[in-house]
Amino acid sequence: MKIALTYAAIILLAGFDGLLLVKNAKADKQAIETKSQLDEDRSDNNTLLFDVSELTKYDSLTYKSDDYQLDGDLELKGLDGKSVRLKSLLKSGPKLIFRYSEINCNVCYQKVLDELSALIKKIGPQNILIITSYYNQRELYNFMRVNNISQNVFNIGTASLGLPIEKYDVPFLFMADQSLKTKVLFVPYKRNPGLTKQYFLSVKERYFSES
Repeated sequence: MKIALTYAAIILLAGFDGLLLVKNAKADKQAIETKSQLDEDRSDNNTLLFDVSELTKYDSLTYKSDDYQLDGDLELKGLDGKSVRLKSLLKSGPKLIFRYSEINCNVCYQKVLDELSALIKKIGPQNILIITSYYNQRELYNFMRVNNISQNVFNIGTASLGLPIEKYDVPFLFMADQSLKTKVLFVPYKRNPGLTKQYFLSVKERYFSES
């Protein structure tokens, strides 16, 4: 009888220990999941703070770079290797200009080029200028060929347009005409591509509604 009671006690203790182990395991798992969620939330908050900071910085630079006088004598090299001055490209009316460098975030400028390809079909390639900075002209040619863009693409190499926004190495868009003044400058934001679409729609309606 005593032996049976002893076995029963051992079984009960083992069962109790098992329950404790399961409970502790669940608690540990919950703690890990909670920590993971907190880390994720903290990461999201840090990203949000970074995003707000970046947007504020670019927004400030946008105002400083808007209504800026461009150098009409700046020389640009086309895909065919021929040089042309900026003022000659802007004498025929307003142009939407996309400015980027090969050292910019490639995802950022690729997204803009994808949207720009669709816009070209709506307003015509003659109304858009792409001004880039490539060390190797051949690489620029090959890149544009892959993107099916062959007109109004120009390289200024290590030169710049002289805009304050350029020092931050981010792609941007703006309007300009024969006055050589920058207008409605816009910095595309990769986390919100919808803003770029809205910008293109606004530019189309304001400057190219008859295209």
